[in-house]
Amino acid sequence: MSASAAALQEAFEDVEPRIPGRATIPSGPGTRSRTYVCHAEKHCIDVLEDEDLLFSFGEFGNGPGQFNEPGDVAAVVFRPKAGISGSTLPSGQFVVVADRGNHRLQLFGLDGTPISTIDPWLGRMRRMDLDDRSGWPFFRVNPLPQMVLPSVLEWRAPFLTVTGGDGRVVVVDLELALLPDFQTWLSTTPSVVVRDALDASLRPSIHDHIPEMDLWAVDSHVRSDLRLVRNTWA
Repeated sequence: MSASAAALQEAFEDVEPRIPGRATIPSGPGTRSRTYVCHAEKHCIDVLEDEDLLFSFGEFGNGPGQFNEPGDVAAVVFRPKAGISGSTLPSGQFVVVADRGNHRLQLFGLDGTPISTIDPWLGRMRRMDLDDRSGWPFFRVNPLPQMVLPSVLEWRAPFLTVTGGDGRVVVVDLELALLPDFQTWLSTTPSVVVRDALDASLRPSIHDHIPEMDLWAVDSHVRSDLRLVRNTWA
């Protein structure tokens, strides 16, 4: 990590005390600080610049960029993945919103653009006897941790601690949670990327644990490349 990136991440992590429902992006050269404030009653996020309202984003609903009583917001930084091609992980500064009533998290750009949704209740998958980061930084092999009424967020890179309305505390590996599940990744990724990524990221000791139904539930143009990858593990 460069010195400037490290300083930025340290600034994000050391802003104290943090007020629940608010997150501040520190000011930088030529920029003013911004504060993101959850507005549960209006189901939106207000963005303040030096305490003046700059803009708002979000509305009531359960689609991308919509909220049901957002409970908290956290500022996060993802550093670039040098030397890694084919990964869909974002890099830069973002805000994560605890979409309380929808039991999920949402990631946004600083301008309020929806980036990704972390919804553990959609497309539930069975847990496998693999390390959670076996497919990182391309895909995840295990389900997302379940969250009930996520209400309070605490960011300590690379983990986001989520406290639910039921009092349960869940630690989310945030970058991992942003990755697609294995089967989705296989069906949406060009075959040459699939071949190279699997060859680079999956260890021989775990490839036999990947369900055959997942390996072959993809379009025919990918299957031959997957067969080549599996043969290299033999």
